[in-house]
Amino acid sequence: MKRGLYSAFAIGAATMTFGQTAQAATTTYTVQQGDSLGLIALKHDTTTTKLQKLNNLTSDRIYVSQKLKVPATKKAASKMTTTKKTTTTSTYTVKSGDSLGLIAMKYNMSVAKLKKLNKLSSDFIYVSQKLKVTGKDVTQNKKPTTSKKPTTPKKEPASKKPVSSTKTKTYSVASGDSLGVIASKYNMSVSSLKELNNLKSDLIFVGQKLKIKGSTKTTTASKAPEKITATNQSIEKVSYSTQRILNIAKKYTGVPYVFGGSTPNGFDCSGYIYYVYKEAGLNLGGRKTAAGYASMASSVSSPKIGDLVFFQGTYSGMQGRISHVGIYLGNGKFISALSKGIGISDLKYWRDSFVRYGRL
Repeated sequence: MKRGLYSAFAIGAATMTFGQTAQAATTTYTVQQGDSLGLIALKHDTTTTKLQKLNNLTSDRIYVSQKLKVPATKKAASKMTTTKKTTTTSTYTVKSGDSLGLIAMKYNMSVAKLKKLNKLSSDFIYVSQKLKVTGKDVTQNKKPTTSKKPTTPKKEPASKKPVSSTKTKTYSVASGDSLGVIASKYNMSVSSLKELNNLKSDLIFVGQKLKIKGSTKTTTASKAPEKITATNQSIEKVSYSTQRILNIAKKYTGVPYVFGGSTPNGFDCSGYIYYVYKEAGLNLGGRKTAAGYASMASSVSSPKIGDLVFFQGTYSGMQGRISHVGIYLGNGKFISALSKGIGISDLKYWRDSFVRYGRL
């Protein structure tokens, strides 16, 4: 009899403890301008369905200043703690390529809050403009990446006959180089050059050190002729790997838009980038979102054919966040997965959502 009572008490105590834990696992979130249930669910590592159930909602409709119960995950708790600590106000000077969305993201603010703080009635800003921002630059804690300066390859000593040495040497990749150009210069095949350097793709970068065998074929060795791509009135030389990407990208013109699609049966914007690069033999890792490719690409102010183009707020709930990506074709044009399918667009019609150019 006593054992039964003790068991009942133990079960009751466990139930009360579990109830308290479950109750403590939620917190309150105040809806802000530009929010949606999907965006709030993403912030708090949950789903829209769970949010609706937790708040007894019968639809996705929410309004500004509405109080919602949300799971108090570690991710959300750390975000709230960071927001509370960054209460100091400082001044930021607008730079070329900036937008309200980028600046807000940099200082962990919403676009609405940034506009209110600076009494802005539109999203228009200009270079050298002084803006008030709240908190510290959230990118300051990241270790700065030092970019290697392009190294000009050493000139081979002039001689009438090519040196037949087969010793392994080191070559520093220069601007405009490709594996084909380097292999041709040192009388090697592309496959042997990739094998010698354990390369799984044709992707190389300026300043990269490559092992090569032999010497240049002639004393006045010049780079192999590059293919020329003409875009309307502009003519720009592009490398072999870039030309291959452009050819593949244009090949799928007209393929329909499919959300989450990454095959020729249908693409969305990031699935299109993933598939084109994969077919071109360039391994960028697993499929990413448009924002994911933006984090991989270095920002450039003077784009080249083949660079990526990034846009923000192209659909509901993504205000101030990168949501679309395309491939730059030159002369203010780019190709991407649009609602009507894969097609070419003019940047001037996208200027309100344009964020920056990026180079992989």
